[in-house]
Amino acid sequence: MHEPRKPTILCVDDDEAIRGWAEVILTAHGWQVETVDGGRTALQAAQERPPDVILLDVTMPDMNGYEVCAKLQEQEKTASIPVIFATARGGEDDKMKAFQVGAADYLVKPMNEKRAVSNGGPPSDDEQAVEENHRCSPAGATRRIQS
Repeated sequence: MHEPRKPTILCVDDDEAIRGWAEVILTAHGWQVETVDGGRTALQAAQERPPDVILLDVTMPDMNGYEVCAKLQEQEKTASIPVIFATARGGEDDKMKAFQVGAADYLVKPMNEKRAVSNGGPPSDDEQAVEENHRCSPAGATRRIQS
């Protein structure tokens, strides 16, 4: 019997520890994960092997995440790939800039496993926070893709 195709995610971060953490966690939750360490490499990987979702850092040495996202939006082959920013930059201006260049969602580091992949979000008494976290998770992005 043929197993269903796993959703693919491209994790883009210049921090090797973050890439490793994301690969371990996301693989354990059913994703096929590819990691790259910079913006130019991400653009090339997305063109060659378009993923279902891109998890993208903002601050990288060769090209920032905003530039990467904007370039992805300009290319027909990658324009429809949801981009989820995952960054330590939590300011409202940063979030607005991400959405202006085409981000689907925005997560602020540090993230825990539940925050990154859960169906219901982290334990919280605040239902709005739970819903916001779920909407921003790769699990939520997969459901949007499959809808």
